[in-house]
Amino acid sequence: MSFRNSITIVASPRPRVGKTLIARLLTDFHLSENRKVVAFDLNSGERTLTQFMPEQTVAASVRDVNGQMALFDRLVTGDDTTKIIDLGHESFESFFTLAQQIDFIEESRQRSIAVAILFMVTPDQTSVTAYRSLRDRFPRMRGYRQPSRR
Repeated sequence: MSFRNSITIVASPRPRVGKTLIARLLTDFHLSENRKVVAFDLNSGERTLTQFMPEQTVAASVRDVNGQMALFDRLVTGDDTTKIIDLGHESFESFFTLAQQIDFIEESRQRSIAVAILFMVTPDQTSVTAYRSLRDRFPRMRGYRQPSRR
């Protein structure tokens, strides 16, 4: 299957791990390659990505149905735009719960949109548990490799 568009979700259940920096670098990279790109800032606090890149960033929320519909409808729109999501720790669980409920990964795949999750790891049980949960929730994600057990 050939993918025309992509969505990159930069996520961690922990604050202050560099999610916004990575989202900003990805957005800058796509801009430097003359690609259409839009970033979605799902940080409920300071909206740092929106402050750094107001022209390319949309403040988004999954706290209410209107915000959920607006975000996910925009994500699966086939508009030849690369989409970057800066997923704050406050929205981590609700975003992925909703994504699973609406079968977001499969819907994206059917629309020829590649989805990647960049999981920012921290050396604690919260991070390990969240990673395992994502792996179990989205077993069909391409590129997932079972860590080798030595």
